[in-house]
Amino acid sequence: MGLFAVSLEAKVLETAYEEGCSLAGIASAKPFLEERKHLLGREKTGPALPFSGGDILARTDPSRLLPGVKSILALSFNYRYPTAGEKPGDVPRGSWSRFARVRDYHRVLGEKMARIAVRIAALKPGAACKAYVDTGPLLDRAIACRAGLGFFGKNSCLLHGELGSFTFLGEILLDFPLEPAREIKGPGRCKGCRNCLKACPTGALNSPYTLNPSLCLSYISQASDYIDPGLRPYMADRLYGCDLCQEACPYNGEGSAAPVDPEFLPAKDPPPPLLPLLDLGKRGFAAQFRDSPLFWRGRGVLQRNAIIALGNLKAREGEPHLGRLLLEDPRLRIRGYSAWALGRTGGARGLDYLARAVSREREPSVLEEIAGALRRHH
Repeated sequence: MGLFAVSLEAKVLETAYEEGCSLAGIASAKPFLEERKHLLGREKTGPALPFSGGDILARTDPSRLLPGVKSILALSFNYRYPTAGEKPGDVPRGSWSRFARVRDYHRVLGEKMARIAVRIAALKPGAACKAYVDTGPLLDRAIACRAGLGFFGKNSCLLHGELGSFTFLGEILLDFPLEPAREIKGPGRCKGCRNCLKACPTGALNSPYTLNPSLCLSYISQASDYIDPGLRPYMADRLYGCDLCQEACPYNGEGSAAPVDPEFLPAKDPPPPLLPLLDLGKRGFAAQFRDSPLFWRGRGVLQRNAIIALGNLKAREGEPHLGRLLLEDPRLRIRGYSAWALGRTGGARGLDYLARAVSREREPSVLEEIAGALRRHH
C-alpha cells in the first residue's frame, strides 16, 4: 500500500465531480428527527409544504427507502447562467423561471447520477445504491446541509457562499459507511439584509426562514390548484416559476456564480409568445415541451398561466383567442380564467365575447367569473 493511498470517500467524491457535479459531500444516513418534528407540526397547523407527499416517516428516514443504508452522497449542480436582456415588444410574451428554461433537470440529474452510481459500484463491488432527484420523498435541502453543501437562507432556499441558491440537488443512498462531512446547522448564516422578504410581492416570506406556499408565486405557477382572482395580478407574465427572492439575494450577485455545466444552459430562448400557447393541443404540447421540466405538470397549467399573463398585460390582441376559449373550451376553469382575462384586456371585442357567454354558459363558477369581468368593463 502506497504512502499516499486515496480514501474511498475521496474516490466517491471525485467520481461525482467528474460527472459535472458543482459540489458533493457525504452525510450520515441517520433519521432527520428535527425535520420530522417540524413537518409533523406543519401537518397539524399548516400550511402544507408543496409537492411534499404524505409519508413524513419516509421523508425523514432514509432506511425506509434503502434498508441497510449507511451513508448519503449529496450532490449540487449549479445552473446560474447569464440571463437575457429585455424581452421584445412585438407580441405579448411571457417569462420563464431560470430552471424552466433548461432541459428537464430530473432527466439530466438522473442520467448523471446513474453514471455515478455505476462507478461507485465499481469502487465498492456488491454495494447497493439508490438515487433520488426532487421527485423522491427525501428532504434534499436537509441532506445537503448535513453534507456541508450549504445552509438555509431566509428565503428557505439552500444557499452557498460561492454558488448562491441556483442549484439542483440530488442524493445517492449507499449501504456502506463513509466518513461524513461537517454538518451546517441552524439559521443565522444569511447576510444581514431582508432583500428576499422585500422582493416577494405576495408576502409568502412573511418572516425569515418561513415560507407560506399558498402565497408563493413559484408554487402557484406550478401547481394545478385553482388560483384565486386576488392572486392573479401578482402572477404578472409568469408562465412557470418565480425567481424574485433568489435574484434579490446577495449570494446570487453577478460575481458569485461558478461555471455552469453545458447541460444546464438554457434550452429555450425566452421569452415565449403567449398566443401560440393557447392553441396547443396535447400532441403539440408534448412535441414542444417533452424535454422541459414543466412537461410533467401538463398543458392545462401552462395555458392557464398564459391566459392570466394576457390579462395582466392587458393584451387586446389576445381577445379573439380568449373569446374562443371562453365560448368553446370544455375545461370549465380555462373558461373561467379566460373570462377573467377578458375583463382585464378592456376591449370592445372582449366585452362582446363576455356578453355572448352569459347566455351560453351553465357552470355557476364560470358565470361568476363572467359577471366579475363585466363589472370591470363598466
